[in-house]
Amino acid sequence: MLEFAKKEGSKELTTLHKWKVLIADDEKEVHNITTSVLSKFEFSQRGLEFLHAYSGAEAVEIVRQNPDIALVLMDVVMESDHAGLKAIKKIRDELQNKDTRIILRTGQPGQAPQKEIIKEYDINDYKEKTELTSSKLYSSIITALRSYQDIMTIKQSKVGLTKIINATKSLFSEKSLTLFTEGVLTQLVSLLNIQIDLDEKSPLCAFFATLENGEFSILSSIGQNNQNNKISEQSAYFMYEAFEKKKSFFKEDVYVGFYESENDKTIFLYLEGCSKLDEIDKNLLEIFSQNISIAFNNLCLNDEMINTQAEIVKKLGDVIESRSKETADHVSRVAHTSYILAKAYGLSEEEATKIKLASPMHDIGKVAIADEILLKPGKLSDEEFEKMKEHSQIGWEILKDSKREILRTAALIARDHHEKWDGSGYPNALKGEEISIYGRISAVADVFDALSNERVYKKAWPMDKVLEFFKEQRGKHFEPKLVDLFFENLDLITGTKKRSSVEMGDHKYIKNLKLSASEFSTDLLEKLLFEDSGTKLVVGYISPNIDFELYAKKIKDFFGNDIKVLLSSSAGELCNINPGNNSNIYLNTLENWDTIVLQSFNSQMIKDIHTYTIPLHNEDIKNEDIKLSSSQRVQMIEEEFKKLEIPKNIDHKRSFALTMIDGVSNSESFFMEALYKSNKFACNIIGGSAGGKFDFKDTYLFDDKSVVENHAVIFLIELEEDIRFGILKTQNFAKTKHSFTVIEANPALRYVKTIKRMGSQKSENIIDYFCSVFKCDETMLQRKFEKFAFGIEIDNELYIKSVSKVDLKSKMVYFYSDIDFGDELYLCRITDIIRQTNKDYETFLENKNSKPIGAILNDCILRRVNNTKKISKLNTFDEVPFIGLSTFGEFMGINVNQTLTALFFFKVQKDEKFEDFYTDNFITQYSNYKSFFRERELKQLKSNELRDNYKALDELNHKLEEKIEEIEKSKQQLVQSEKMASLGGMVAGIAHEINTPVGMALTGITHLKDETNSIKKLFEEKQLSEDEFISYLQESHQLNQSIYNNLSKAAELVKSFKQVAVDQSSDENRVFYLKSYTDEILLSLHNELRKTKHKIVVDIGTDIKLDSNPGAFSQILTNFIMNSIIHGFENIDEGEIKISASVDESNNLILIYEDNGKGLNQEQKEKIFEPFFTTKRGKGGSGLGMNIVYNIITSKLKGEVDVQSQEGKGVRFIMSFKDILV
Repeated sequence: MLEFAKKEGSKELTTLHKWKVLIADDEKEVHNITTSVLSKFEFSQRGLEFLHAYSGAEAVEIVRQNPDIALVLMDVVMESDHAGLKAIKKIRDELQNKDTRIILRTGQPGQAPQKEIIKEYDINDYKEKTELTSSKLYSSIITALRSYQDIMTIKQSKVGLTKIINATKSLFSEKSLTLFTEGVLTQLVSLLNIQIDLDEKSPLCAFFATLENGEFSILSSIGQNNQNNKISEQSAYFMYEAFEKKKSFFKEDVYVGFYESENDKTIFLYLEGCSKLDEIDKNLLEIFSQNISIAFNNLCLNDEMINTQAEIVKKLGDVIESRSKETADHVSRVAHTSYILAKAYGLSEEEATKIKLASPMHDIGKVAIADEILLKPGKLSDEEFEKMKEHSQIGWEILKDSKREILRTAALIARDHHEKWDGSGYPNALKGEEISIYGRISAVADVFDALSNERVYKKAWPMDKVLEFFKEQRGKHFEPKLVDLFFENLDLITGTKKRSSVEMGDHKYIKNLKLSASEFSTDLLEKLLFEDSGTKLVVGYISPNIDFELYAKKIKDFFGNDIKVLLSSSAGELCNINPGNNSNIYLNTLENWDTIVLQSFNSQMIKDIHTYTIPLHNEDIKNEDIKLSSSQRVQMIEEEFKKLEIPKNIDHKRSFALTMIDGVSNSESFFMEALYKSNKFACNIIGGSAGGKFDFKDTYLFDDKSVVENHAVIFLIELEEDIRFGILKTQNFAKTKHSFTVIEANPALRYVKTIKRMGSQKSENIIDYFCSVFKCDETMLQRKFEKFAFGIEIDNELYIKSVSKVDLKSKMVYFYSDIDFGDELYLCRITDIIRQTNKDYETFLENKNSKPIGAILNDCILRRVNNTKKISKLNTFDEVPFIGLSTFGEFMGINVNQTLTALFFFKVQKDEKFEDFYTDNFITQYSNYKSFFRERELKQLKSNELRDNYKALDELNHKLEEKIEEIEKSKQQLVQSEKMASLGGMVAGIAHEINTPVGMALTGITHLKDETNSIKKLFEEKQLSEDEFISYLQESHQLNQSIYNNLSKAAELVKSFKQVAVDQSSDENRVFYLKSYTDEILLSLHNELRKTKHKIVVDIGTDIKLDSNPGAFSQILTNFIMNSIIHGFENIDEGEIKISASVDESNNLILIYEDNGKGLNQEQKEKIFEPFFTTKRGKGGSGLGMNIVYNIITSKLKGEVDVQSQEGKGVRFIMSFKDILV
């Protein structure tokens, strides 16, 4: 009985990123044996991640997409004799990749002599496949990876130092402690390449903290361990240690940064997970920490300077106020009003605060005015008034030369606050926007306070008189817009009630309006009209807390029949009314919010609109009593589409289908599948699922006529010639290594129960699977899913699906969008929403010369819910006027979650460059989406037919996939025509064909030998564990199979080559089967044929048996084939050759050879069999090939041959042979 040693728990697997290794070889077995031999390989505690290319061109593209590949194992002969060498040239020269190490592996050394290759090409090692034992393979790879590691170390140090320099620049510009610390953490992510992974303990987490009254509190944080803003005892202990020692340090798995300013303010950086950092990163962190200290000190000194300035300004204002005996708090009230008006005007928070701090100095010039004038209780004489007016210019002269921002702002306020909009003010009679915005705002604030409060020379005016004065002076004394804002914000200015929520954006082509239901009025709706050019369309989103039908009717009644209206209930509203104000685009959704956002479009922007309302036939879904199958539901919706009259010849670059659907219908995918099957809308479909309350009971749409539920609404919109649109799709998720195929699911009720891991044949419950992935109890699964989503990949683009709940009782996971049988899903981790949105928007704007003039945003409610803190700082689209809604899902080709899809509109000039991914690639994208649903439909059919026999289905799918792969390979055989002039050429081909399987067998055998010796030693020392033995058995079985496959292939090749070679040199007859012998001839030509994309079809019955000269048939077919490749397929990339045979009524063999090449003209056809006739005279053509064929057929084999051909239509040779059939 075999006894095993008992060993402690297995070695913990390394979590470091694996070395990427690309295997570039056109032989599948080379890939199999290489990955098998290197499956346990590690260097510097990192394993290997294999990428696979089967041609030189594919290898170049993979390196282009993965510049971090450490090593390429490159074959020479693939789609051409020097395909590997050409690929190396492109990698080094075109891609400028000098870092990746390249080992050349060849089975045909004659094609790539070692000395010349190493001299001419930038490779790092050269190996013949027949000499590559497993130990030599290991040695070569270790040497290459060590070299790559050294190169990367040098580059990372340079990159890291560059990042520190760039990061420090931005940190020195920050003026807020919170923004400063958040900026540092953001730069740390970039500097140290922090990755968030599945294991919550694995990622680096970091936070900044302050120490006040003996307690630490967090300023800002990243990572998963400090999301609750609580500081652990260990963290506090380490930070106290740093505080006592007054220095930063590494300790255990932690780095603590201690930063103290010259004015004794302190902050702490706490970084956990430092065991993940290498020495380079640690050194960079210490350098960066020194820069943090300097920047923090500057920030503190700058804060103290600004606070000192503000205090001095306030005190000076108080002095002036006291001297002139103004009513108490005049300067404070002016500052308060100025701030409110500045914000309402659309100025940034920084600008508004600057005005607030500077405005107390508006009357600083009064220090130079004599007391008898300044304190005179009655009306001033004309002469005294002229003297008083000098205080504005005096104030300007006092402050104008200051280098401090607050004082420079105060100088402009002092000079301009008595100027008037119509130019009748003083001291410089400035007019309109010649007056600084600071002066215009301060003028309103100062006059309002002066009139409404008592002065030494007057009583306070009644408020109605004050307001009447402002109405009269609109456009005279004051800027009209500021007067309007003054009235809109009067309650906030006077402190009587909360500020109005109404905001209005008036732009040339688009107008936006935000208001609450309580403020709703037709006067406000009137502001959305374009009086000169007309209004074409109004789109709006309405809070679910108000009566949707009531307000939809009011809105439609106002705009009438000539203006189309599309409305949807929402789960939250988005808008940017006045671009550039840095306001939060996600509007408040506190309890019972009642917001309405509307957007109107100019008739000069939209050429035409067609509206459609489609029933979803989802009553059974809402009742949770499913009666229709997926295919039945899709068919019913498809019939609805077929009833619609859609304009013909839709221009997909100027037309789009703005689409909204009942958000609780669970029918988004059924709707989209039916739409694609109907072929009705040949344009981009963009929109979303209507939002609502979180009870998920009702959502509402208004289709320009009535309020609908259980329907979808499509507005097909065609833009004018000078208006273009672009589509932005952004989501903040990235694929992990975990993926699976859905086996059991209900797309109507949106749950998944059973899945199959990728690469596995075994199905398992989805909850059990993810408990093993997350290494957690099932009760923790819902919480784990909060940080992840799932993705479906279509043409390398990720489409997100999100979990709604985990049903532990039924062992099912429910989703917010449908998942169906056969769907392949990737587990996706969350990434930084701001960084990703900014990156995607920057990419979107590339090759667009104009700025957007407006936008409509469809933003999943989950983005709002899961990123609450982050989205308040999302100002990516700050320069664009837009409205949007938080949806229950989005449309972007298919139904998705946690994604922002947006329509941006652009005004373009004639011939202006405008590129957009989704509009420019619409046909490809549309085909991809149709294919997605078509493949899903096929999978559903298979599921229904074989539901009770999953094993049979799995086997059938496997065979089908192999067949498809085989067909695809036959279509894509990459070959290049070349004449087989001698047996030496065939021998070279034989060498390559045989060397590869023999070489791979050698690699496998030597590796198996090494593994066997290791197991034997462990066994003899009684150190062999059961797990090690089982692993050995599994690996040796796989290696034995690969070795067997390679040696069998070599034996088959030798047999075929030997027979063909013998036959070509012999005139003896023998009995042979024509089909199998033809296959052997083609196999002998494989090395030449593999260099082209031409296809050879053999249609010969397996029972046709001949007693004849096989060598003659070999010469005939070889000459025909090479003639087609060299002559017939000249300038044709993908031709087809067909060889067929049959027996006629007289028992004669009829052999037909034909191709679809360029064919022959009449003269060529008549001379084709004449000696020395060639179309390649002077280019190596002897003109004897076809004459030899003719003589073999007619003389040696006593047969007949006829040629049929037309120019441009290929050639057909019909041969007839008597008395050779057995």
